[in-house]
Amino acid sequence: MRPLDNDKDHKESKTAPIRRMRVAGHGFEPVAEIADRHVNESPAAAGQRDTAAVKKIWLDIAGDFIGSNTAITSLKDGNLTITARATPFLFHLRSAKKNYISQINERLRPGAVKEIFYRIGSVKTEAEETTLFDEIRQSVKRDEVMFYEVENIEIPGDVVSSISDFVASLKIADAELVEKMITAAKTIYRVTQYKKRHGYVECAVCSALYYKRGAAPEDGREEAGGGDADTCEYCRFRLSKMMAGVIKRIVEYPWENYEAHTVKFPDTKFREFEYIRKREFGSVKQEVEDLVKKFVMSEAPEDFAKLDSKIRLAMSLYENVNYFEVREFGAARLDKMAAVLGPNARAAFTRGAMVAKF
Repeated sequence: MRPLDNDKDHKESKTAPIRRMRVAGHGFEPVAEIADRHVNESPAAAGQRDTAAVKKIWLDIAGDFIGSNTAITSLKDGNLTITARATPFLFHLRSAKKNYISQINERLRPGAVKEIFYRIGSVKTEAEETTLFDEIRQSVKRDEVMFYEVENIEIPGDVVSSISDFVASLKIADAELVEKMITAAKTIYRVTQYKKRHGYVECAVCSALYYKRGAAPEDGREEAGGGDADTCEYCRFRLSKMMAGVIKRIVEYPWENYEAHTVKFPDTKFREFEYIRKREFGSVKQEVEDLVKKFVMSEAPEDFAKLDSKIRLAMSLYENVNYFEVREFGAARLDKMAAVLGPNARAAFTRGAMVAKF
């Protein structure tokens, strides 16, 4: 390796080396100041500064609509380039070109922009970086709005009476404690109403309030997929991951009531049991409707066998009666079938039973 001293190539270089200058009383000049000075002295620095300056004032000059659909690309040698999102914006830009040049030169400096050129392209909006302080401030602002709205929610007279009657039934001697309990109950009611007005609904299993996606269109959120969209996250997880045996038992023994079911699965809650039964009934009812259409078209024995099985399953889930043991369907059961599954199901079942019999 050749030493840096007496380096012939270095001496003959066209670009002069950047030297550190001594500063009085402070030794050598800081490297940061050297870099800043070097950048400012470069030929491209002035154009970059002017471009940045025009970007800052462009929205004020063009207005929100035009400004949000256009972007300042560059300003070099008096030529300003603007990118538009679509062709229709070019007509407005060209018609207002003289006005734009005049306003930019007035706010930047005379003669900064001499000509404006346009092009079509993608316009990216620069997102502002949010700090932790900004997030905290936004959170506090949301809480202030919520507190204001909650405090202004009116409580109906019958609700106030119900709260007072409930607290009175506890027979608490301490008047101050009674007042605190009534105040707390009113606050809980107001918060509950506020949440219900802002996208929260009651879980079909546990009755807890949860945010249902798609329930508040103003938030721009979409409805979540899945068959348990009316349950909270905890119950949804429990139903999908921890209750496979319970669901299987209900489907295989649809006529069992809650007491008989808990002999095998004692940890199953009543509301979980009822929810699963209703959900399975809804699913089977849809299958019955599809099978009715299929049987009407074919009148095939195998299609009626499937329809017969699904109808018996649906009715067993609905009534806690073992319809698989029913041999003859009288008028009362057929009317019940029509009320539960629809008249088409009864008509198809009657037709299929007659075909199978004769």
